[in-house]
Amino acid sequence: MGELAANKTIYRNEFALTPEYTPARVPHREDAVKGIAKQIFRATMGNELTVVSVRGPAGVGKSLVTNVAGRLMAQILRDER
Repeated sequence: MGELAANKTIYRNEFALTPEYTPARVPHREDAVKGIAKQIFRATMGNELTVVSVRGPAGVGKSLVTNVAGRLMAQILRDER
């Protein structure tokens, strides 16, 4: 029984608990993701260069929002090709 208990987990996806995990959707951050993605899009189209500064206290999701925005833009650019 000890071996069985050692292999069980209460989590469906333990990777979701790691800092590297990025969910497909980020509730309540859609405006921030769209704003960053819009700036990246403008820069990739050669229209303008811009600096995006993401500020806030620790743990509010700055890295998460920028990662999701980057992933969104990569998908859009792949779809355009």
